[in-house]
Amino acid sequence: MVNYCNSRVQRYVHSLVATIAVTGTVVIAGIASPLHAAASEGTLGCNPNRPADSDTYYRFSGWQYTTTNTLGGARETSNTYSPYVANPPDDSVSAWSMLTDNTSASQNTFNFAQVGYVEYQGNIAPGSKRWYVWADGGGVHLLNYTPTGHPAYANPAINSSHSYYTLYGYQGSGLISFQIDGSNVVDPNGNVISKSYGWYPHQAFISGETHQANDQMMGDANTKEQFTNVGYWYGGNWQNMTGATTFNMGWPNAHPTPYVANPPWYGNQVVSNTSMNIWDTYCQYSEWPSVTYDTEKQQEVWWKGTNGHLQEAYWSNGPGWSAGGDAFYQTSPIGSPPSAMFDANQGQQVVFWQGTDNNLWSAYYTDSTSTWSPVYQVNSVAGGAWQMASAPAAMYDSTQHQQVVFWKGTDGNLYEQYWVSGSGWQYPSEVTSGGAHMGTLGSDPTATYSTSGHQQLVYWQGTDGKVWGTSWAGSGWAAANNTINQVIGSRPTAGYDSAQNQILLFWQGTSSDSTQYTLHEAYNNGSWNLVNPVPSMGSLGSSPTVGYDSYQNQQLVFWKGSADGKLYEAYWHTNWNGPTPAVTGPLG
Repeated sequence: MVNYCNSRVQRYVHSLVATIAVTGTVVIAGIASPLHAAASEGTLGCNPNRPADSDTYYRFSGWQYTTTNTLGGARETSNTYSPYVANPPDDSVSAWSMLTDNTSASQNTFNFAQVGYVEYQGNIAPGSKRWYVWADGGGVHLLNYTPTGHPAYANPAINSSHSYYTLYGYQGSGLISFQIDGSNVVDPNGNVISKSYGWYPHQAFISGETHQANDQMMGDANTKEQFTNVGYWYGGNWQNMTGATTFNMGWPNAHPTPYVANPPWYGNQVVSNTSMNIWDTYCQYSEWPSVTYDTEKQQEVWWKGTNGHLQEAYWSNGPGWSAGGDAFYQTSPIGSPPSAMFDANQGQQVVFWQGTDNNLWSAYYTDSTSTWSPVYQVNSVAGGAWQMASAPAAMYDSTQHQQVVFWKGTDGNLYEQYWVSGSGWQYPSEVTSGGAHMGTLGSDPTATYSTSGHQQLVYWQGTDGKVWGTSWAGSGWAAANNTINQVIGSRPTAGYDSAQNQILLFWQGTSSDSTQYTLHEAYNNGSWNLVNPVPSMGSLGSSPTVGYDSYQNQQLVFWKGSADGKLYEAYWHTNWNGPTPAVTGPLG
């Protein structure tokens, strides 16, 4: 997958016919003819690089509550994310609250009303996202308006937080109406939008929506779209979503059929009974670094630079950190954060990355000759061209002298490929247990090797937001297990402290509380122990990466700074030290 997170991608937003300011209300207007004006994207969207559908295909990821009772409303509060929208002129991605009558799962008879925000790729005015209200009955569009008026309403800023209420009976018996940020949505004449459509709501939905496979769902693995204050109105009060179910489903627009399950493209996780997150699992990258430790007693850190090249810096006792820069002469960018290992048997620093062609690529540095190998495609060495949907996770099995690389495949499952001295790279294969899949990965995997247990260990964030893992100890892969039964805020990173015989896991905190973006740890010396969060580390700008310096007996953790993009380090040796900037140049 070629990643374009935090890049500038051309955008368009519809022009609006009129703006009318009305105190205490949100004004709406019709949609004008397209102006085809170019605009730059915000700082969040990323291109998931999935092939486009042959037809418009509506896909949803979110939360639903269904009842036989008549509901009085659905509500949510969310931050304004800026997703990648692929196809002009009218493709769009949106997030909303919605009421439906639950009469059918076919679009031909589906009745609904919704309010939220939408972003288009075509036909739109510079730099804008749009609030909108929409009602539909039996496949006929009954209401389609875009609120304007107050500048904040006309163009909600990226990352700004707003509430969206779809209401039934609030303005009178049988009437549908809408509120944004506590203000009634009104027409250009100042009249509150409130209409009867002849149906009764029995479902409350909170969801993101895409129209093409190559659109990005709201949110990415590092900045999830979080719905808070979620609820439905019943019995004279707002109720939480206890008893609600998550969903990941869609239908083709031109061929109405019952809902079908989405491919494993989107993650959603319930944070509490009033909060949930959604994100596009193909959008993982906030350019985390990778760390190795070699026989020259050097800490080596690798990352994708702002120029797209593989870059490195190293630390030696005495001189300290070297200046960061390109690892070797490169003419083309790498397509993901790198993952590195030290092969002690070969005396080589071996670095892997996902290419811009979605294949596995590598280069290695031999300490004895101080030379780099040519860059080569690992998959072609094995005779295949296996596609990757994540960055790789590399580890060295010192018992079998194997270089082993793991990644998430385009089907969402876990794959591996390994190198054996004398016979080279083996053919890539799916990691299964007794023929069973490990389940859909919700993040890039991470891997480490336990020398005491002679185990290859692989971990990932599941689509439920928790830590999952598997292990191999010579006789086959164990079934996937819920390693840490806690929702985490990023991909985990795994390491091994050989002196203390501890398996290490680190991650960012969730967006559900004050620990968002902080460093969290779990370590296993017989059982898992949680450190939530590691004190005094501040806010991380990427998921962390962990390594172990056996000479100094230090656990090393690196990450991208949240404010300046520089490489930061903290280490543990009887207690935590840091964070301190290791390299002044920004990571990609």
